Amino acid sequence: IPGIVTLDLDEDKCLFTIVGESREAVCEAREMLEYGEHTIQVDPALAPKIIGRKGFTIQNIVDKSQCVRVRIENPPESEDTGTDMVQFVFVGTFTSLKWVQILMDCQVKHVKDTSALTRQNMQSDRELREKIHQAPRQSVRQGAPLLTPRAPITPPYPCEQ
Repeated sequence: IPGIVTLDLDEDKCLFTIVGESREAVCEAREMLEYGEHTIQVDPALAPKIIGRKGFTIQNIVDKSQCVRVRIENPPESEDTGTDMVQFVFVGTFTSLKWVQILMDCQVKHVKDTSALTRQNMQSDRELREKIHQAPRQSVRQGAPLLTPRAPITPPYPCEQ
């Protein structure tokens, strides 16, 4: 980093001493050297979707935030499962930990929204199926397609192959 004069490390105390030409240079070096942990708690029902298939989603968050690693801690086995949360413990620079918080907030919101839309879709599908099965057969016009749960969806025009 331009503007850094010396950088000393006291390994016994895990302490860095940075001497620089300007406050900005020292702050930039400090941001690159200081690491911390940040824990984000997630509902156990959402955790598998946050992790993703073969860990792809959580790895993507780690890569984009430039964190060093993530550790996932399952809630302890207990009788009161209503308050237990899965803990995602991220390790990285303080800047990367800020990005992790933003990305995790977005992913949790996405998973919640997707789950809500799926429930809405299933409810609408159930209602539609009930209406179709309750409709009297006389109301169906001759030649009109009857929607059934297993009827394939065909386009209203001939397909060219």
